[in-house]
Amino acid sequence: MQETKPPAHPRRARLVVPSRSDLLLKNFTELIGGPMGARSAPGLVSPGVFSVERVLIILTVLAALAGIAIKGYCRTNGWETPSQFYSTCYSDFPDFFRNRGLGDGTFPLLSPGSLFEDPVLMGLIAGATAWLVPGVGVTDTRILGYFDVNATLVAAVWIVTVLATARMSQRRPWDAAMVALAPGIVLAGTINWDMWAVGLLALGMLCFSRERLVLAGILIGLAAATKPYAALVLGAILLISLRTGRIRAFLATAGAAAAAWLAINVPIAALNPSGWGHFFRFTETSETGYGSLWFA
Repeated sequence: MQETKPPAHPRRARLVVPSRSDLLLKNFTELIGGPMGARSAPGLVSPGVFSVERVLIILTVLAALAGIAIKGYCRTNGWETPSQFYSTCYSDFPDFFRNRGLGDGTFPLLSPGSLFEDPVLMGLIAGATAWLVPGVGVTDTRILGYFDVNATLVAAVWIVTVLATARMSQRRPWDAAMVALAPGIVLAGTINWDMWAVGLLALGMLCFSRERLVLAGILIGLAAATKPYAALVLGAILLISLRTGRIRAFLATAGAAAAAWLAINVPIAALNPSGWGHFFRFTETSETGYGSLWFA
């Protein structure tokens, strides 16, 4: 008997369409002709130019532009107190560029005696993006340029996050639209560099879902080196591993995450012990911040 060969291409799966499965969206689509027809086969038939991922990218770009538009007052008039708060356009980007030495060439954690109140990888990102701004010194033009460089990179990281989310589920890629149009990211995505941690964590979760455990751990470790909360996902991975009896999967992922975190932090701790520990001291002693309801 002739051996049956596997198909040359993986079998496509029918996609879950929000206008069919979500009652709220189904009712809203009546305004534009109703939900997708029952005889259509999304996922099985080529969508042409407007694939799910391309539509998600377009939605993310539009949301990112809306987020930058919200900062329009400050982009035009500068980031000054108190107007930047009244106009809801405060951002760490111009504040740190002006007041943390970034505009004068100080590289967080690497320059002698430099301090930075955020984790190591976030400090390195802040310093590296300052190099991309042409000119010398702290000027209004360079402050605006620094904001625009970082806002553009945040938008790119946002797109990566959306695509990673879409690819975690073969049948429900449209769920990533909730990330693409998330009001929280639109309003706060350009306040600081937190989206870098979100993007790295999303890529790590995608790799874990595809059984690429070491790479998943490395990405999670880098995310934790950007924002410590990312390490909490290891708790969820532990529970999944215990439930499925695959504790080695957790050990491989957690071990790679720890190695990646140490690879970023140990050299900085050795080079600048005081600067490396400043984040922990600042976190321990810091007072109420701008994200508190007390400032609402």
